[in-house]
Amino acid sequence: MDKQYRTSKQRWCWVLFTPVVLIGILMAMLLLNATPLPLMVWLKASLFSVLLLSVSAWGFTRALCCEYRRWQLREKRVSPVERGEFRYFLEETAWIKNTLKSK
Repeated sequence: MDKQYRTSKQRWCWVLFTPVVLIGILMAMLLLNATPLPLMVWLKASLFSVLLLSVSAWGFTRALCCEYRRWQLREKRVSPVERGEFRYFLEETAWIKNTLKSK
C-alpha cells in the first residue's frame, strides 16, 4: 500500500508543480511584452493565474493526504487510541517538507 500511496503522491505533486511552472512562463511572457498589452489581457492572465493556483492547491492537498496515509502505515498508527489522527501527523512531522519531497 505504501508504494501505491507514493505513486499517487508523485502524480499529485505533478499536479502541484505543473501549474506553478505555467504561471512562471505566462508571467515571463507578459512582462517581456508589458507596454503594448491592453488591460483586458492583464485581467485574463490574472484570472488564469488564480485558476492555475487553485489547481496547484488542490494537488498539494491531495499529496498531503497521501503523505498522511503513508505516515499512518509507516508508524502503524491508524486509530485515535494509537494517536494516528491528522492533528498528530501535523504536530509530529515536518509535513510541508515531506509533502513537497518526491520520496
